[in-house]
Amino acid sequence: MTSKLQHETEAQNREADVFVLPVTPNQRRYWSLDQLRPGNPALNMPLAWRCGGALNQGVVAEALTELVARHETLRTTFDVVDGVLSQIIHPPCAVALPLEDLESLPESDRQEAADEIIRQEARIAMDLKQGRLFFARLIRLAVDHHILLVTMHHSICDGWSNGVVLRDFAAIYDALVAGVSPNLPELPIQYGDYAVWLEEWRQGSGAVASIEYWKRTLGGSFTPLKLPRTASHDSNAEGQIETLLLSPELAKTARDYCSRENVTMYILLFSIFSVFLHRLADSSDFLIGSPCANRHPEAEDLIGSFANPQVMRARVERGDSFRDVLAKVVEWTQGALANQDLPFEDLIEDPHFVARENHIELQVYFLYQRAFMQEQSAGGLRIVPIRSVSPGAMFDLMLSVVERKEGPRLQLEYNPRNYSKETIENYLRGYVALLEKAITDPACSVDALQLPELFADDDKAAVSLALKPVWNAAGITTVLSTHTSVRDVVVTRASDATGRERFRAYIELNAAGGASPITPDQLVTWSASRLGGSPSSLVVAVVDKLPRLANGLIDPVKLEALDDSENAASRQFIEPRDDIERRLLHVWKSVLGLDRISVRADFFDLGGTSLLILRLIARVNAEFQSLLPIPTIYTARTIEKMAELLRKPEEKQFVLALQPSGSKPPLFMIQSYHLYRALPAAMGTDQPFYGVRELELEDRGFPYTLDDLAKRYVQHMREVQPTGPYYLAGFCFFAVLAFAVASELEAQGETVSFLGLIDANCPYYWRKSTQPRSPAKRYGKVLSYHFKKMHDLPLTLKIQYFTRFFARKSWNQLLNVSLNVRYRLYGHYMGNGLRLPRWLHDKVMVTRMAARRHKAQPIHANIHLFPAQDQAFPNGYDPSLGWAEMTSGAVKTVWLPGNHEDMFLDKNLDVMAEKMMAEMNAIMHDQTDAAGTTIASRVGSIG
Repeated sequence: MTSKLQHETEAQNREADVFVLPVTPNQRRYWSLDQLRPGNPALNMPLAWRCGGALNQGVVAEALTELVARHETLRTTFDVVDGVLSQIIHPPCAVALPLEDLESLPESDRQEAADEIIRQEARIAMDLKQGRLFFARLIRLAVDHHILLVTMHHSICDGWSNGVVLRDFAAIYDALVAGVSPNLPELPIQYGDYAVWLEEWRQGSGAVASIEYWKRTLGGSFTPLKLPRTASHDSNAEGQIETLLLSPELAKTARDYCSRENVTMYILLFSIFSVFLHRLADSSDFLIGSPCANRHPEAEDLIGSFANPQVMRARVERGDSFRDVLAKVVEWTQGALANQDLPFEDLIEDPHFVARENHIELQVYFLYQRAFMQEQSAGGLRIVPIRSVSPGAMFDLMLSVVERKEGPRLQLEYNPRNYSKETIENYLRGYVALLEKAITDPACSVDALQLPELFADDDKAAVSLALKPVWNAAGITTVLSTHTSVRDVVVTRASDATGRERFRAYIELNAAGGASPITPDQLVTWSASRLGGSPSSLVVAVVDKLPRLANGLIDPVKLEALDDSENAASRQFIEPRDDIERRLLHVWKSVLGLDRISVRADFFDLGGTSLLILRLIARVNAEFQSLLPIPTIYTARTIEKMAELLRKPEEKQFVLALQPSGSKPPLFMIQSYHLYRALPAAMGTDQPFYGVRELELEDRGFPYTLDDLAKRYVQHMREVQPTGPYYLAGFCFFAVLAFAVASELEAQGETVSFLGLIDANCPYYWRKSTQPRSPAKRYGKVLSYHFKKMHDLPLTLKIQYFTRFFARKSWNQLLNVSLNVRYRLYGHYMGNGLRLPRWLHDKVMVTRMAARRHKAQPIHANIHLFPAQDQAFPNGYDPSLGWAEMTSGAVKTVWLPGNHEDMFLDKNLDVMAEKMMAEMNAIMHDQTDAAGTTIASRVGSIG
């Protein structure tokens, strides 16, 4: 690889120093996984460092800014450019470093509070398109005791990168404190250069040879591991890690064994894991994933997603000795290292592994590594890495063995929804027992190795397994029953043809369902977003009336008959009936590796997996030149349903789930979608956040009044949150629309607990203003503001400042003249009840005109104003900006950094999120009911 390789697909915007480069297969995989579940915290890489000594927060922020300038990956986002997924390298920018000061808490409570912040930060939702993918936060426990949190997305880093991040940060911080230049070597390449090199390598003979090697080594006809599930309840957490430190005596014995057998600790511990899974799942043939660093010498100092999953087909036969298993792992390891350049994505997309019986689905993962992050001393600080928290489990089980100063530490990551803490602790003890026996008697049969306490909780686990589906079914029933369109619901449980658990919900809709009643597919998506589960596990059927006995209970016989009729319909084989279904059938066959598929067969019943979803949607979009989103498969699971989507125009969605999960009441932000897309991530994963898009004219009621618009917004919002209290916000002009929505909700008998108006004047304020009429008196403060802004500027920049100021004023005057002409045109048509001609179809102008003609009435809700502080206000201005007259409640003003144009940019966004969250949290705290249940429980956010 050479520095700054040129590539024909590379596009550069030199004026802004923005580079567009190809993505690596690793990055494409993480992007695709994010498309399945946007903002998935399981794709995060959270780091935490304990900093002892006198810390300078400003220097820490400056060091992080220098770190981002050094490594292009830390300022990378992803987008589709000319139909190709690309990585976008942005120019260097300042890194925000919010401070969580816990010094005011009792000393005994500070660490617990810090641990909660660490957990929340690890689960921050990231937007791969808008960014950022690198976050930092500082926790102060005492004047000489801090914790620095750094969270990155897996698409821009790997485990090795963590060590580079800490090492470079420490070197930069140390140099800044000393007032010298950091002693860091110049990077020979950047990650984008590696991406270009890899793209070229994938087209060459080396890639072909590696594919052939893996086909010979892995073969086909893989059988999934049947791992026991032992969790007794649903958990809000999606990932947890239990750890166990190997005793010094056992660690020494293991190293001595490795020396005698001429193997590495990695090979020994991987072999033990193979035997452990063989005994746990009673399987002799299964797949295990394990990463290789995949770094050439020139990439060793880079931050980037290099680590490449390797696949081992573990064959542990009955009667094998441990030494036999060890020999198989040695042979696999040698071949894997020689073929580590081949991206995992290229392997699973090879036609051989596309065949249904040869699908590679990694359920378990193993990694062994020396701790990448080592203790550092920098600028008077002692920086010590803190043990990781899990943002979310990506595998059923992932065993990491990390060599630390105190010895090898086992870390077993799992999903608490599948396993109890006690079970995982037993697994760790069982693994250690296997290790002790295997290295003292390697000739012993693996089936004779003892696993003390591993299944000590068998009876408890059996009860747990029986309870868990019942709990799930109850949860689904509860959530569905809160939807305004649902009159009655009953949920049954069964297993599909592949043995996977499925739930079927029978729904009786309200009679007042409207002209466009909700569809089963919409209910599936709606309920899955609240339960936090996969939509693939739920099927909804709408019935005229649920069968009941005379005593009012569900009639089980007639319900079973409904089940039978549903199953019979799905089993009926239907051939494709038109060209769209025939083309879809061809794609489905190639992806699933099947010869015969009914157009009514369910994708998940046919063996569909998450990896196959990505492949299917990509190929359907390529075949039809469409833009179906990846979650389409959850609402269009059959060829028949997918064909219906392709035949009709894209269904409109006006309430966008930007962050659907969380235990708090959702916040609805009215319009300005392009501005606030990064705000949900800044608010954290426990705050549900919905964006309300602007309605097209054809979706509004003529003559386009603001009252009618508000009614339609409320209708769409109540499909997401059927009852109040509601939390709303709007920016600039759209704050007026948010106010109208609040008024409509109150008119419908609902409570609006939070109405946040961001940098917005009441539209009637300037008309009623009692400000001085003299321009000098009225604008004296404005002029003073601008003189202060340019006070310290040199003469040339003062001239430039004033030139731009007056040019902008002149341009605004011209725009106002143009707007007034257009307002008169719109006023003529709308005032006389005339339909607009096509050339006046501008939804923003129609909304603005409707707002000008609107006569709002005061509301009862309190109003929170969030004005930008970097702006000039005329003399004698009203601090409430006119809103005090529009509510019988209170008006509270909370100032935000920045001005009207930049307050949503990264440098100001964290403060905006922090201050808005503080106000909303205070309201939520006050509204906790007598039973101690938060408002969230009344809007369906359970599980």
